[in-house]
Amino acid sequence: MNDALLRDFEHAAAGAVIILGTRRRSEARWLGGEMGWNARIDLSADPVDLARGGDLGWALAAKVTLALEIAYDTDSL
Repeated sequence: MNDALLRDFEHAAAGAVIILGTRRRSEARWLGGEMGWNARIDLSADPVDLARGGDLGWALAAKVTLALEIAYDTDSL
């Protein structure tokens, strides 16, 4: 890449996002907390380029997140 392609501010856009997710707890315990997992899918569509003031031509993005988690009961802390 050359200097003509590099910009100080890479990306800012306006659009819409849909977030789908689930969270489940298991019966397992670890380090005093209850184990669980969550899954999430983020889908976004951005038609307006705020950084350069023009039409972005519909930038589409998808993100899938899977995570393990530990939940603590705050009343017992």
